[in-house]
Amino acid sequence: MAVNFRTGKYDTARHTPGSAITAGDVVELGTTLCGIAHQDIAANVEGILAVGGGVYDAPATSGDVIAAGDKLYWNGTVAEEASSGGVPLGYCVEPKADGETTIRFRHDSW
Repeated sequence: MAVNFRTGKYDTARHTPGSAITAGDVVELGTTLCGIAHQDIAANVEGILAVGGGVYDAPATSGDVIAAGDKLYWNGTVAEEASSGGVPLGYCVEPKADGETTIRFRHDSW
């Protein structure tokens, strides 16, 4: 499942990926920043990523219970509260209950 933009203003940065990126992909830009593609970007072609701001929905692990305001990390597949090697993604903006597989977050790398 891709990350889906919901609302708000966001900052952008130029990015030239080594392989194609699909709209909704989360792109790890080192260990402290994630970018989010709003449009497809071809391999080796400069494109634009959102690098902060905006509210999105992301896939999350069903069993996690996360409170609004909690920091979130991207583990390469889902947004999660545990940092265990994940890259900062943002803050949860609506509580996520056990059994839910999507989380709403504000994109922010602190």
